[in-house]
Amino acid sequence: MIKPKVLHELEVAYGTTYGFEEAAALMECLKNMAPSCGKKVKQFENEFASYCGTQYALTVTSATTGLNLAGIAAGIKPGDEVISTPVSWISTSTAFSTLGAEMVFCDVNPRTLCLDPTSWKAALPGKLRRLSRSTCTGSAVRWTKSWRSPGAITW
Repeated sequence: MIKPKVLHELEVAYGTTYGFEEAAALMECLKNMAPSCGKKVKQFENEFASYCGTQYALTVTSATTGLNLAGIAAGIKPGDEVISTPVSWISTSTAFSTLGAEMVFCDVNPRTLCLDPTSWKAALPGKLRRLSRSTCTGSAVRWTKSWRSPGAITW
Protein backbone atom coordinates (compact mmCIF):
# COMPACT_ATOMS: atom_id res chain seq x y z
CA MET A 1 0.00 0.00 0.00
CA ILE A 2 1.26 3.46 -0.87
CA LYS A 3 0.77 5.76 2.09
CA PRO A 4 -0.51 9.26 1.31
CA LYS A 5 1.64 12.30 1.92
CA VAL A 6 0.71 14.03 5.16
CA LEU A 7 -0.95 17.27 4.10
CA HIS A 8 -0.99 19.26 7.33
CA GLU A 9 1.82 18.23 9.65
CA LEU A 10 2.00 21.60 11.35
CA GLU A 11 4.03 20.59 14.39
CA VAL A 12 6.79 19.04 12.28
CA ALA A 13 6.82 21.82 9.70
CA TYR A 14 6.46 24.84 11.95
CA GLY A 15 7.26 23.71 15.48
CA THR A 16 4.81 23.76 18.35
CA THR A 17 2.34 26.62 18.59
CA TYR A 18 1.96 26.29 22.35
CA GLY A 19 3.47 29.04 24.43
CA PHE A 20 3.33 30.46 27.93
CA GLU A 21 -0.31 31.61 27.55
CA GLU A 22 -1.44 28.08 26.67
CA ALA A 23 0.68 26.57 29.44
CA ALA A 24 -0.81 28.97 32.00
CA ALA A 25 -4.37 28.17 30.84
CA LEU A 26 -3.69 24.44 31.09
CA MET A 27 -2.14 24.78 34.53
CA GLU A 28 -5.17 26.77 35.73
CA CYS A 29 -7.50 23.94 34.65
CA LEU A 30 -5.28 21.30 36.24
CA LYS A 31 -4.91 23.35 39.44
CA ASN A 32 -8.69 23.49 39.72
CA MET A 33 -8.81 19.73 39.05
CA ALA A 34 -11.12 20.38 36.11
CA PRO A 35 -9.32 19.44 32.86
CA SER A 36 -12.56 18.36 31.17
CA CYS A 37 -15.15 20.46 33.01
CA GLY A 38 -15.42 23.67 34.96
CA LYS A 39 -15.50 27.39 34.18
CA LYS A 40 -12.70 27.45 31.61
CA VAL A 41 -14.14 24.53 29.66
CA LYS A 42 -17.58 26.20 29.63
CA GLN A 43 -15.94 29.46 28.50
CA PHE A 44 -14.21 27.59 25.67
CA GLU A 45 -17.47 25.91 24.62
CA ASN A 46 -19.28 29.25 24.51
CA GLU A 47 -16.52 30.98 22.54
CA PHE A 48 -16.20 28.05 20.13
CA ALA A 49 -19.97 27.95 19.54
CA SER A 50 -19.91 31.67 18.81
CA TYR A 51 -16.97 31.24 16.43
CA CYS A 52 -18.86 28.45 14.60
CA GLY A 53 -22.06 30.48 14.45
CA THR A 54 -24.08 27.95 16.45
CA GLN A 55 -25.87 28.07 19.76
CA TYR A 56 -24.06 25.17 21.45
CA ALA A 57 -20.69 23.43 21.53
CA LEU A 58 -19.68 20.53 23.72
CA THR A 59 -16.18 19.42 24.58
CA VAL A 60 -15.51 15.71 24.93
CA THR A 61 -12.58 13.71 26.19
CA SER A 62 -11.91 11.89 22.91
CA ALA A 63 -13.04 11.43 19.31
CA THR A 64 -14.58 8.11 20.38
CA THR A 65 -16.78 9.92 22.89
CA GLY A 66 -17.71 12.48 20.24
CA LEU A 67 -18.72 9.74 17.80
CA ASN A 68 -20.72 8.02 20.53
CA LEU A 69 -22.64 11.21 21.27
CA ALA A 70 -23.20 11.76 17.54
CA GLY A 71 -24.61 8.23 17.35
CA ILE A 72 -26.99 8.96 20.22
CA ALA A 73 -28.07 12.23 18.59
CA ALA A 74 -28.57 10.44 15.26
CA GLY A 75 -30.77 7.80 16.86
CA ILE A 76 -28.53 4.73 16.45
CA LYS A 77 -30.35 1.75 17.96
CA PRO A 78 -29.45 -1.89 18.61
CA GLY A 79 -29.36 -3.79 15.33
CA ASP A 80 -28.70 -0.73 13.15
CA GLU A 81 -25.79 -1.20 10.79
CA VAL A 82 -23.07 1.43 10.48
CA ILE A 83 -20.55 1.38 7.64
CA SER A 84 -17.11 2.74 8.44
CA THR A 85 -13.45 2.37 7.72
CA PRO A 86 -11.24 -0.31 9.25
CA VAL A 87 -8.46 2.30 9.60
CA SER A 88 -10.16 3.81 12.64
CA TRP A 89 -11.95 0.63 13.66
CA ILE A 90 -11.20 0.78 17.38
CA SER A 91 -12.57 4.28 17.85
CA THR A 92 -15.43 3.96 15.40
CA SER A 93 -16.57 0.48 16.36
CA THR A 94 -16.40 1.24 20.08
CA ALA A 95 -18.46 4.40 19.66
CA PHE A 96 -21.27 2.69 17.78
CA SER A 97 -21.19 -0.86 19.14
CA THR A 98 -21.80 0.47 22.67
CA LEU A 99 -25.13 1.67 21.25
CA GLY A 100 -25.85 -1.83 19.95
CA ALA A 101 -25.00 -1.11 16.32
CA GLU A 102 -23.45 -3.73 14.07
CA MET A 103 -20.30 -2.49 12.33
CA VAL A 104 -19.74 -3.16 8.64
CA PHE A 105 -16.26 -2.28 7.39
CA CYS A 106 -15.46 -1.50 3.78
CA ASP A 107 -12.27 -0.83 1.87
CA VAL A 108 -10.39 2.43 1.89
CA ASN A 109 -8.88 4.35 -0.97
CA PRO A 110 -5.17 3.39 -0.94
CA ARG A 111 -4.18 6.98 -1.79
CA THR A 112 -6.19 8.76 0.94
CA LEU A 113 -6.88 5.92 3.42
CA CYS A 114 -10.46 7.26 3.60
CA LEU A 115 -13.61 5.28 2.75
CA ASP A 116 -13.66 4.24 -0.89
CA PRO A 117 -17.01 5.16 -2.45
CA THR A 118 -16.73 2.31 -4.94
CA SER A 119 -16.42 -0.34 -2.24
CA TRP A 120 -18.96 0.65 0.39
CA LYS A 121 -22.00 0.05 -1.80
CA ALA A 122 -20.94 -3.60 -2.18
CA ALA A 123 -21.04 -3.86 1.62
CA LEU A 124 -24.40 -2.12 1.78
CA PRO A 125 -26.51 -3.99 4.29
CA GLY A 126 -30.26 -4.04 4.38
CA LYS A 127 -30.50 -2.22 7.71
CA LEU A 128 -28.03 0.60 7.01
CA ARG A 129 -28.71 3.44 9.39
CA ARG A 130 -25.53 5.49 9.20
CA LEU A 131 -22.38 5.81 7.15
CA SER A 132 -19.50 7.09 9.27
CA ARG A 133 -16.92 8.87 7.16
CA SER A 134 -13.47 9.45 8.56
CA THR A 135 -10.54 11.55 7.57
CA CYS A 136 -7.00 10.31 7.66
CA THR A 137 -3.67 12.15 7.41
CA GLY A 138 -5.45 15.39 6.54
CA SER A 139 -7.27 13.85 3.57
CA ALA A 140 -11.02 14.41 3.48
CA VAL A 141 -13.51 12.00 1.96
CA ARG A 142 -14.80 13.39 -1.34
CA TRP A 143 -18.58 13.18 -1.11
CA THR A 144 -20.50 12.83 -4.34
CA LYS A 145 -23.96 11.71 -5.36
CA SER A 146 -22.63 8.14 -5.42
CA TRP A 147 -22.48 8.24 -1.60
CA ARG A 148 -26.23 8.74 -1.26
CA SER A 149 -28.29 5.83 -0.06
CA PRO A 150 -32.03 5.82 0.73
CA GLY A 151 -32.62 6.03 4.47
CA ALA A 152 -28.96 6.47 5.34
CA ILE A 153 -27.68 9.58 7.03
CA THR A 154 -23.99 10.39 6.81
CA TRP A 155 -21.72 12.44 9.01
